[in-house]
Amino acid sequence: MFRQQKTSRQRTVRWALSLAIAAATLAGPAQAQPLSSLSHIHGIAVPADPADGLYLATHNGFFLATSDGNAELVAPITDDFMALTPDPSDSRVLYASGHPRGGGNLGLLKSDDGGHSWNRVSTGLNGPVDFHALTISPVDPQRIYGMFRGLQVSRDGGQSWSMGTLPAGVRALAGSSLSADTLYAATDKGLKISPDGGQRWRPAMMMQLPATLAHVAADGQAYTFLVGKGLMSVQESERGWQPLFNGFGEAIPVQITSDRSNPQRLFMLDHLGQLWRSGDGGHAWQPFVGGGN
Repeated sequence: MFRQQKTSRQRTVRWALSLAIAAATLAGPAQAQPLSSLSHIHGIAVPADPADGLYLATHNGFFLATSDGNAELVAPITDDFMALTPDPSDSRVLYASGHPRGGGNLGLLKSDDGGHSWNRVSTGLNGPVDFHALTISPVDPQRIYGMFRGLQVSRDGGQSWSMGTLPAGVRALAGSSLSADTLYAATDKGLKISPDGGQRWRPAMMMQLPATLAHVAADGQAYTFLVGKGLMSVQESERGWQPLFNGFGEAIPVQITSDRSNPQRLFMLDHLGQLWRSGDGGHAWQPFVGGGN
């Protein structure tokens, strides 16, 4: 036990030291680079001021992308950010997870300033964890769900965790706007829903095609993408999923996020690393670069 605790502390010290060194190195103005040069985008989120662009969690750090085709490193670290989710009550607050460049796992990270600085909230359960999916309940921002060796659930903003269950083949998680206990999971066998914080699961819709993403916007509109069917949506307070768009060609959407101040503005990442935007709730889509507002 002592050796495990010592190893965890050593990893934390190494990560803090690498952060300090990177901060000193990147103290000057951020340098823009072509968006197309970024490797492995793992997460997207809309800044508090949507005019700023789009946050990207990538294999080489946390970036802000703009529609002119450029991206700037926001945080002075170049770790592998594997998951990213904004606090639904405050877009300046972000949570992330992943791997430090030196190896190991980062645990749960939090930023209160739009990604400019990050602090470890906790190592998670049986951690340090490397969440590959994260979501926060729109009903209760203290409720955080993360995927690492099963479902981990926090009811106190990530300080402590308990285990839930997950259906097989999960690709994404999304908290519901109706209840902090209601959770969606996009799986290889369709979109699933849990009414009790990840203890029991059932199909969320009749069609059981592979689902690649899940998201609930601030207006209660839920989204998923079904392979072979396209982007689907439903108002959570109602019933009946409706098709929105299936014109992405060979690209398969894997993440979608929305503007908290204008939920009709959506942004999407596909499996090829391409970014898209919609201004009408997902009925029409354009490339993020040069695609207008």
